[in-house]
Amino acid sequence: MKFATPDITALEQYDALISALDACSEAERVDRMRHLCRTDLFFLVRYVCNRLDLHHPFFFDRCRELQAAPDGYCDLWAREHGKSSLGTFGLSLFHIINDPEVTIGIFSHTRPIAKSFLRQIKRELEVNEVLKGLFPEIFWENPTQQASKWSEDDGLVWKREDLREDGTHPSPSGKDKVARMILDFCKADPLAKPWFTGSAK
Repeated sequence: MKFATPDITALEQYDALISALDACSEAERVDRMRHLCRTDLFFLVRYVCNRLDLHHPFFFDRCRELQAAPDGYCDLWAREHGKSSLGTFGLSLFHIINDPEVTIGIFSHTRPIAKSFLRQIKRELEVNEVLKGLFPEIFWENPTQQASKWSEDDGLVWKREDLREDGTHPSPSGKDKVARMILDFCKADPLAKPWFTGSAK
């Protein structure tokens, strides 16, 4: 997935940004924070998820790298350099906020380690009232009661338009989206187009 480029270019600029947010009306603050959560991975993990331990130029730079090119790389980082906090935790939330229809798999060499990463995301989505308040169309107010799946063993299902409540089967809008994608592909693909349209051109 390609993400927007953040407006902030240096860690020191966040002080002025936070002051500007504090001076806004409530509605304007919510709009600006939603925009920042969708366009700035560092803002999301440091300020919305309140990860004070990540307030450092090194982690700021790693966020920018992850955001600029999140896919197609094998990230080999030394221990305690933020790969799990920024990549597994933060980038997963960032993906969900930017595309609620996304499905994310968390893998590790042992199941308990993968579950510990899922547990961190699960807990954040249960207790972070700021995040839930900014994105009520994505995150459940009370996920343990409202979500069709919400456990470390079965996974987490947030609000999605393209899936039914079971988190597996497409909703009517999901069926329409898939049908449009197949139709567009068959009309444009050089191998599919001749047999689909009945023309040899």
